[in-house]
Amino acid sequence: MQRKFRVGVFGSGNIGSSISLLLTSSEEYEVFLIDKDPRPIELDTKIKFFKLNVIDDEKVDAFFSECNLHLIISALPFYLSCKLAKKAKKHNLHYLDLTEDINESREIQALSKDTKKIFSSQCGLAPGFIQIASSYLIKKFDNADSLKIKVGALPQFPNNLLKYSVTWWGMTINGTKSYAKEISLSGIAIYL
Repeated sequence: MQRKFRVGVFGSGNIGSSISLLLTSSEEYEVFLIDKDPRPIELDTKIKFFKLNVIDDEKVDAFFSECNLHLIISALPFYLSCKLAKKAKKHNLHYLDLTEDINESREIQALSKDTKKIFSSQCGLAPGFIQIASSYLIKKFDNADSLKIKVGALPQFPNNLLKYSVTWWGMTINGTKSYAKEISLSGIAIYL
């Protein structure tokens, strides 16, 4: 029997729960959903739930020692990203998060300099998936001078004729200055 890849998803809100469900739909992952107030997902009994507050260093260290995880995915608020990334480094684990915060991402990038594990920040919608979609689109052209992407949202309380809003995070490739100064064709944002 092949050993499953053990993933700890921190944050049992809508995003963390969705990630956990997607991972357990494959037989390749053993998923631990961790939160200070975990909300069990009734749809899937394969997920292991743990009540744990990420700010409790001793309990987090003990949890990592007991569970032998391979990867941590943070679906926590951005201000907890670096704390969890430091724990991942201490316990020699791979680390992914969904943060949009540039400063947190830069600190996590700095943490990863002397590790052989994958540390990838900003893996959500924008930034994240939007870079992958951009890469796919730009590869369709022989020559492209620029690509400007804006991420929209369907607001809960629309207040305009289109009932749509453009969110704050936009991206430009080889054009107008933005948070992402350069996007590689592999879909990875490089922040300088």
